[in-house]
Amino acid sequence: MDGPLGRESALGGPSVPSRLKALVFMLVLLLTSAVGTLCVNGLLMPLLLFRPRLYRLLFDLFIGLWQWQAAGLLEKLIGMKVEITGDEIHSNEQSLIIMNHRTCFDWLYCWSLLLRQSGLWTHKTVVKSPLRHIPGPGWAMQCAAYLFVNRRWEDDENHLKTMMTYYAKLNYKTQILIFPEGTDFNPVSKQRSDAFAAKQGLVPFSYVLHPRTTGFTFLVSQLQQGWKDLPIYDVTIAFPSSFPQNEVELFNGILPGSVHFHVRRHGPADVPRTVDSLSEWCTARWQEKEKRLRSFYENGRFVDAQYGEGSRPQHRNLWLDLCIYAVMFSWYFGTAFVILAVFWWPLLQVVFAAEILLFVGLWYRGSGFDVIQGTSAFVHHER
Repeated sequence: MDGPLGRESALGGPSVPSRLKALVFMLVLLLTSAVGTLCVNGLLMPLLLFRPRLYRLLFDLFIGLWQWQAAGLLEKLIGMKVEITGDEIHSNEQSLIIMNHRTCFDWLYCWSLLLRQSGLWTHKTVVKSPLRHIPGPGWAMQCAAYLFVNRRWEDDENHLKTMMTYYAKLNYKTQILIFPEGTDFNPVSKQRSDAFAAKQGLVPFSYVLHPRTTGFTFLVSQLQQGWKDLPIYDVTIAFPSSFPQNEVELFNGILPGSVHFHVRRHGPADVPRTVDSLSEWCTARWQEKEKRLRSFYENGRFVDAQYGEGSRPQHRNLWLDLCIYAVMFSWYFGTAFVILAVFWWPLLQVVFAAEILLFVGLWYRGSGFDVIQGTSAFVHHER
C-alpha cells in the first residue's frame, strides 16, 4: 500500500468514464445547490425576522437532504466504498468532531460517515472563507451558517465568537467539524509542518500535520460555556487506494475508490477545561493518529488496541440504499421542476435575481449571509 505521499497508483492516468463521472458529479452538485438554495432561502427568508430558530431548523433540514444526495453521488455514481470502525457518533447532542485533513474533500467524505450514524441535520464545518463565495455550494454553506475562517486569528476570533453566540441565543445544538491542522496534507504543507516541529522542538510526523490548536481550544472553550456535557469525536480518515487530492485532480478524473474512518468518542469527563490542557490534549490525539495511520498503511486496515478490532466493510443496507436513492431522485426532479418554473413564472425570476444580487453584493463587501444571521438584531434567546 502506498504511503502518505506515495500516490503513484492514484495518478496512473484516469479513464474517459472516470473523467465523465467526475464532470457529472461536479455539475450536479453546483446545479442542485444553486437552484435549491435560491428556492428554499427565498421561501424561508421572512422567518429570519420573526422566527429565526425556525428558519435555522428548516434550512438545516434542507441542507441535510442536499448532503444526503451529495453522499449518494459519491457512493452510487463515483462508486466510493465506506468502511468504519470504532465508536458511534451520537445524534441530538452538542458535539465537536476533530479530523485529520488528508485531502481537500475530507469534509465531503465525512457526510458518508455521518448519514450512517448521527445524521446530517445540524452538522456544521469550519472551512476557509473563500469557499463561501462559490456559486451554489458556497451560498448553501452561508445560509447553513457554516463557520468560515480566514486564518487571521484577530478576524477569526471575533467571527467564531459571533457565530457561537448566535447558536447559543437560538438554544441550538450543533455538530461542528474542525480540522486542527488547518490545511490538507500535501508536500508543501508537510514541509511547513516539519519546519514548525523543528522550531518547537517536536518530533516530525509522517502521516499527519502538526495541529495548530488556537482555533480548536477557542471553539471548545466557547462550547463548554453553554454545554457542560460536550463530547469530542476524534475521527481518523485514510485512503487505501486512489483519491483526488484537490479540485484539479478530481476534474481530471481521479476518483476516491474507498474511504476508511476510525472514530473515538471522548466523553465530557475526558475533555480538559483549560486552554493549555486542551492544547496538550489535542497534540496527544494527533500523536495517536500518527501511530494509527502508520499501522493502517502497514496492515491495510485500522486496528485499535483499545477495542481489539480492525475496520470492517459496511454491509449493504437495503433501507439505507432506498433512502439515498429516494433523496437523490427527489432532488433531481425537484431541481428540474424549479428550473422550468423559473422560465414560466416572472415572480420567481425576480426572487432568484434579487438573491443572486444579494450574494454578489455580500461577496463584494467581503461578507456573507452567515454574518447577517449571526449579527441580526432579530435573533433573541429562545428556549
